[in-house]
Amino acid sequence: MNQEIFTSTIKALSYAMPKNDVRHYLNGICLEIEREHITMIATNGHFLMRAVINHSVDWESLTGYGEFIIPNGDIKQLLKLFNIGVDLELVQGETIDQLVIKTDKLAYTVNRLDGKYPNWRQVLNQSRSTPKTRLEVGCNLECMEAICKALKPLCVNNFKGGVFTISDPSEPIGIKPSLSEFHSEHIEQFDCVLMPMRI
Repeated sequence: MNQEIFTSTIKALSYAMPKNDVRHYLNGICLEIEREHITMIATNGHFLMRAVINHSVDWESLTGYGEFIIPNGDIKQLLKLFNIGVDLELVQGETIDQLVIKTDKLAYTVNRLDGKYPNWRQVLNQSRSTPKTRLEVGCNLECMEAICKALKPLCVNNFKGGVFTISDPSEPIGIKPSLSEFHSEHIEQFDCVLMPMRI
């Protein structure tokens, strides 16, 4: 995997990652490793971000990994260590609870964060249902600002906007940037979901 895609995507998702939430399993970025792509998800309960990167992995060594939460302390370390233009490889550690991210010169072992990540698919599906009438929804401007900051480094001309999907004032708001804005063709999908604010 290209290092720039990995680090810029993780940096973007870190805006949605809480630093010290009582729900400890949220304090990191969740990876779902599949044969042809890697899905990365982060949420702080106020908004959710998801990126799908097309990347072939060594499936035989990573079979059974499924969901792997990288703790926020390791996220900070990874962003410091892997900031040069090299290719990265994801391989199994000594146990199923370890993931090794390595280059030809450096290997960093991550221990899985315990806990079950929230059902982010349900949140995304709610944000995509078709609206029937005009709706008014309250949004937290700090969360909107964080989403814009997160998307800027991934986009060619910074983030100018996207499609907002609202189906019900009590359900999440989908924010879908245009994929043509992204630097890399390796990013297959990128979704943001903002939780509505009660007003």
